Amino acid sequence: MQITGLSKVFFCNSGAEANDGAMKLAKLHTKKNSFISTNNAFHGRTIGSLGATANIKYRDPFVPLVKPATFVEYGDASAIEKAITADTAGVILEPIQGEGGVHISNKEYLKEVREICDKNDLILIFDEVQTGFGRTGKWFCKDHYHVQPDILTMAKAIGGGLPMGAIAARDGLSFEKGEHGTTFGGSPLVCAASLAVIETIEEDKLLENSTAMGQYFLEKLGQMKRDDVVGIRGMGLMIGIELNHECGYFMDAAAEKGVLLNVTAGNVIRLLPPLTIQKEEVDRVVEVIESIQKP
Repeated sequence: MQITGLSKVFFCNSGAEANDGAMKLAKLHTKKNSFISTNNAFHGRTIGSLGATANIKYRDPFVPLVKPATFVEYGDASAIEKAITADTAGVILEPIQGEGGVHISNKEYLKEVREICDKNDLILIFDEVQTGFGRTGKWFCKDHYHVQPDILTMAKAIGGGLPMGAIAARDGLSFEKGEHGTTFGGSPLVCAASLAVIETIEEDKLLENSTAMGQYFLEKLGQMKRDDVVGIRGMGLMIGIELNHECGYFMDAAAEKGVLLNVTAGNVIRLLPPLTIQKEEVDRVVEVIESIQKP
């Protein structure tokens, strides 16, 4: 409640499981079956969350999916409104699209989507599996925009390396006995780890470090002498470097120099460093990225 602003929590084991459960809860509440998601969205690989994941490389081997979502352009609230049908239960969004290429939403977009959901009695789900727990400089990315979803999903950092996820929901949204369950979710071990994560983020001021080091990262990346950079975008320590060519080779090349990178959307280098990162480590990462040439 204190960090999510929501009143009920169901603990599970992963982000995909959290998103599955969130959609299940939305269907239960609305008695409707379909969802609206966005192009380039990634919400997981389970059969339910896959239905809201846009990338065909994840979806195609498993079609036909169970009631897949309708996909609209990210950042276009009017497209969401146009896609609503009599069977729409809700909208599921990432405040920053991670797997899709670190696309950052704006305050107006999320506010408009919130208003559309309120007007049409739809459930708004924010997937903060990647953006939660300080990644963007606040506990959750939604806090930058002052927009509250009906359901918030989280995982990854919540357990400090242990398998944990959670669904947080507002008053009026809950499962009755037997409507949902999990064997290992909310075990004493992972809950203790999560409490330690929260305490460490607070005591070591890692939200502040995420903000400061994110700004420093963007400044240093902006000084790189590369002619293939299309754009650099980020919030806190969630940063994307878009190149004008496919760049999967960066992962192996950087690993050989001791830096772990990830590439998403084919041509975007995604940086998700530890919240404890310091300036000298940022300098090293930027130095390695600048040194890698196209083979």
